[in-house]
Amino acid sequence: MKKRMIAAGLLAGLCTVFVPSAVDSPWQMTASACEEGQEARTPFCLPLAYSSEVVTETLRDKQDGKLMIEAKTYAVTLSGKYAEYYPQLQQTLTRISKEKKSQLHKLLRNWKQDFQSIYEQRKQAMPADTSTPFSYENSFMGLRADSHVFSFASSAYSYFGGAHPTLYYDAVTIDTRTGKVLKLTDVLQKTAGFAAVIADEAIAQQEYRDQLPERSESIRLIQEMIDSDSLVFGLDNDGMKVYFGNYALGSYAMGTMVVTVPYKTHAEFFCPQYVFTGIMAKG
Repeated sequence: MKKRMIAAGLLAGLCTVFVPSAVDSPWQMTASACEEGQEARTPFCLPLAYSSEVVTETLRDKQDGKLMIEAKTYAVTLSGKYAEYYPQLQQTLTRISKEKKSQLHKLLRNWKQDFQSIYEQRKQAMPADTSTPFSYENSFMGLRADSHVFSFASSAYSYFGGAHPTLYYDAVTIDTRTGKVLKLTDVLQKTAGFAAVIADEAIAQQEYRDQLPERSESIRLIQEMIDSDSLVFGLDNDGMKVYFGNYALGSYAMGTMVVTVPYKTHAEFFCPQYVFTGIMAKG
């Protein structure tokens, strides 16, 4: 039996033929595998190179010039020739980066008077405190960057002088070839029953699962997000990441949560062209 297993392993190895392809190339690598005497070709996901940079904008007190807030967001761009290989993707990343910068500028403009008022009150109440009183940071988190999918998430932490800070998530998944920002219905073959899958994975993965709402309530809340197209998700090499910020699922005390829905265990839901195969491609 052992010899038979070894022979089968060697045969499988001999039946896999890699078509040469440089990493610095827009073309897919393919593998030919023997399956029950039939040759099947599986497209591999080639990794892409990209970079992210921090974009910063500050706001100072109009009287003493001290820093009230240093707000941060990010910009993303493909590296080297990849911008030429995937121009639609680069256009989408450029648009998103500009939107992020514009949102940051608008946030500070809209909150400027409030920051100034709260800061003046704070100076009178705590004149010796020289710390920066407000904060906002939208942090980039790369999930996947390859010839099929470009996906990333961001966490936006903010404190504007209230009772406590807040943290919420945003995520973007893009078809690398077309530059289209993908919705949940683009990534999934079906959505019926997917809310229950997320709820069950949340219960299984969370250490403090007793803080989650009842399963039926969790399913209802997640289904509402799916129906309103507000579910925050991204794709990585292993599966779908679903993000729940403060108040998204349960009370503030429950905190934030990230739930993984693996491709392997829930393959019937995912569109095959967006499932990761091949070379590790995390950014």
